[in-house]
Amino acid sequence: MLINSCVSLYADDTAIYYQANDPVEIGVMLQEDLELIHNWMKVNKLSLNVSKTKSMLFDYSRGASSVLSLSLDGNDIEHVSTYKYLGLLLDDKLSMELHISKLCSKTKMKLGMLGRIRTFISKSTAITLYKSLLLPVIEYGDLIYGIANATNLERLQKLQNSAMRIILLAPKTTHINAMLTELNFLNLSERRMFHLATLLFKCVNNMAPSYLCNLLEKVDDIHGRDTRASTRNDLVVQRSRIAVGDKAFQHRGPLCWNSIPSDIRISSTIVAFKNAYIDWFMSELDRI
Repeated sequence: MLINSCVSLYADDTAIYYQANDPVEIGVMLQEDLELIHNWMKVNKLSLNVSKTKSMLFDYSRGASSVLSLSLDGNDIEHVSTYKYLGLLLDDKLSMELHISKLCSKTKMKLGMLGRIRTFISKSTAITLYKSLLLPVIEYGDLIYGIANATNLERLQKLQNSAMRIILLAPKTTHINAMLTELNFLNLSERRMFHLATLLFKCVNNMAPSYLCNLLEKVDDIHGRDTRASTRNDLVVQRSRIAVGDKAFQHRGPLCWNSIPSDIRISSTIVAFKNAYIDWFMSELDRI
């Protein structure tokens, strides 16, 4: 139905998007597709709640972002600089700073609850509460907000550090690596890498949505002859001329996948891959 834009559907949330360097072009293309949507809904006797429809322009430049002037059936669509979409608070610079701030506030509340009851429960119970109440909150969407700068990500890491001290009843002087080793935990950065590796396994084996699988290319698909990279089932690392491009899935994903030993990549099941990856990754860690 749409001519210019791509569309993402999830339950009752629908997003249409268009990519270009020129904000004017983006506005024109989106407006054309909005007209098509309006006409289709009119024919099918449906209506769209314009008050709940928002527009946002993602722009990595340091200056103020442009404003999209879009309308639907004569009603202006509100342009916003932040929007909560599927549980993630997105800003127009994709800094993820606001999302991480909200995440820190929510996590601190749960961390306070754990701290208040820690002396009344066992260590194993404290670990269970951490894994069931805190970790899922921190890790939701971590592959997306993981593009944030190191300063913002460190704010979350400090919360995990505090959680480990509460679990172990350890003083503030206890080294982080010592606590990670005792609890057999991965830090948050390492867990994000594990989640990325798991997603890549699904993509390579066509177990993930097609829009993700299509972002990746195998080396042997573009080379006619056998090379070391093709026989290892490597992925093509897509390069970018700007630093922000290095955060893209097409760049960091293949880098992660190509670093994993071949015998782990050819695991027969996702469970086997996860177990083999964790065993390999833990053996590679040096936390002395």
